[in-house]
Amino acid sequence: MNRNRWLVVAVAMVLSLAAFACDDGDDTAAPTATPTAVAVGLTPLPPTLPPGTALPSETPEPGLPATIELAAEPQALLCDGTNASKVTARVLDVNGEPVADGTEVRFNVVALATADPIDTTTTSGIAESSVVALGSQVGVVVNVTAGEIQQGIRIDCQ
Repeated sequence: MNRNRWLVVAVAMVLSLAAFACDDGDDTAAPTATPTAVAVGLTPLPPTLPPGTALPSETPEPGLPATIELAAEPQALLCDGTNASKVTARVLDVNGEPVADGTEVRFNVVALATADPIDTTTTSGIAESSVVALGSQVGVVVNVTAGEIQQGIRIDCQ
């Protein structure tokens, strides 16, 4: 739903509440209260945050994923469908501590490539996947998700 539609819905709700508040049940008499205008404002959009960071209104609790640090070894490889890069995700909570063992992590590749495993879990806050590019000329982007947090890393082709 877009912002204008939300504004129309909000104004309609305020007007119906004002009419209800003025109705004393006597259909022959004038209302006993005067409705007052209510300012309906729109909440501004939050500023753009760096990838891998939770929105302030959605700050995770301690122990839940709050940031993902990524590394690829090697960062560049021959993308011929046989060479692999190990992508390591270090998943931390809001206090900078590793998340609990067993936290679910997903590795998604954006270009023609494979990730094995795609879904895995953390041990001491670490999750890993082997990524093989299947002939990309530019590189492969790997997006890693843990909870509501997502971070990406690029593996370059030589």
